[in-house]
Amino acid sequence: MKKNIFCILLVLVVNLLIVSCTRKVSEDVPKVDSTVIAVDTVTIENNSSINTSEDISTIKDINNNIYHTIKIGNQTWMLENLSVTSYRNGDQIPNIENDSLWGEATQGAYCNYNNVLSNGKHFGRLYNALAAMDIRYLAPVGWHIPTVDEWECLKNYLAQNGYGSGQGEKRLHETSVNNSAIHTVGAYIETTKSEEIAKSLASKYEWKSSSSIIHNSDIIADLSKNNTSGFTALPSGYRFGKADFGECKFVGINNCTRWWALKDNGSLVYTVFMDSNNSYLNINAARNDEKNNLGYAIRCIKDE
Repeated sequence: MKKNIFCILLVLVVNLLIVSCTRKVSEDVPKVDSTVIAVDTVTIENNSSINTSEDISTIKDINNNIYHTIKIGNQTWMLENLSVTSYRNGDQIPNIENDSLWGEATQGAYCNYNNVLSNGKHFGRLYNALAAMDIRYLAPVGWHIPTVDEWECLKNYLAQNGYGSGQGEKRLHETSVNNSAIHTVGAYIETTKSEEIAKSLASKYEWKSSSSIIHNSDIIADLSKNNTSGFTALPSGYRFGKADFGECKFVGINNCTRWWALKDNGSLVYTVFMDSNNSYLNINAARNDEKNNLGYAIRCIKDE
């Protein structure tokens, strides 16, 4: 009998030791928070018209740059300008900093605004037309540089769905004559609210005025009312070619943005642009004498 009691007590002591050791181990192991926090490389502006749980996702390019995406109408766009430094097949894109070499380039090239790396990372790289048209492709698989028609589709969707900011006032406006962009200084056109959709595309930050004259529908007027579409266009500026001033130089950061658009299976390039003291998304054909010397940003769209 005594022997049985001793065995029972021994078993109880052993169990107590096991429980104590287990508790000690659990206390020594750091607790892991089960909540996963995703840290973005850029700040996405809050907008009540965007369902972030459904409309925004991310994608990587060949250089592992991360882009957020958003669906506007039936189109899916990247939320950032392209930052890739290699073509889709892995070939390096030359980074040309020297102005003379940039103006004489006979192959695809990119640069950072003012040759400052942080500008390229924040605003996206600037590419010449030869890079935009290269059949090795800049965009990641499943994506492409938008065509003129796809930009027009975006314009029409915003105009037809209440994203216009204009007041129907008389405004200076950019026009296109003989496939060349000219400034119609002193000429006025009547506009309608639906046509002035640049504010709905422009981000709520970075934009600065380039003129003392500001209209209510301008991008620069009350930045808090910008970006109702969620497109988040930054004023990335661009690089002029020799055909414009006889020299290459960087212009327009914080005041404007310029993107490339393609037409006719990539054999022609167009300029898509917005300016801080205007309210339009403009599309013009790039002149043959300037297109290879210009450095523009690229905003990609998803293949259908």
